[in-house]
Amino acid sequence: MNEGEVPQYYVENNHEAIISPQVFDWVQEEIKRRCEGRGRYSGVSIFSSKIKCGQCGGWYGAKVWHSTDKVQQLIAENARVAQNQDDYDRNYNELVSRYEAVKTQYDKTCEAIQYRKARSRQMDNFIQEVREQELIKEFDARLWGSRVDFITVYSKDDIRVTFKDGTEIRA
Repeated sequence: MNEGEVPQYYVENNHEAIISPQVFDWVQEEIKRRCEGRGRYSGVSIFSSKIKCGQCGGWYGAKVWHSTDKVQQLIAENARVAQNQDDYDRNYNELVSRYEAVKTQYDKTCEAIQYRKARSRQMDNFIQEVREQELIKEFDARLWGSRVDFITVYSKDDIRVTFKDGTEIRA
């Protein structure tokens, strides 16, 4: 092993890659996505971490406990109870924290714009591949897992599928 005893050189494009740069980039994006802290990655089934509530933003699982009773109680209490200055200050500070979090998200969005530009090139390749394929006649688990990011259920009549490229369609 060379630990600085002799000069080292970095050579680009000297030999064919083991995996394509496109596959490498996709894997890096997937690793980053799973570590972003959305707290929703699960590999239990092909439907895991794919279906989201349109009301609260929570992820559906094997058991779904969804109720707005607590929210309604808090709204009613807030309407009839006067706030004191300490509560106001605490709420104000919370809003400032939320603002800072949104600003951080804005900065991430700016980064995402750059990501989307790169992703656009990948999607052009995907579209070309889809055009060359035969019509899908039955459910394909591999295709589902590789293309669908999640499904949002707003109501029984309003279900939307969001693909990994950010495209959303109403089912």
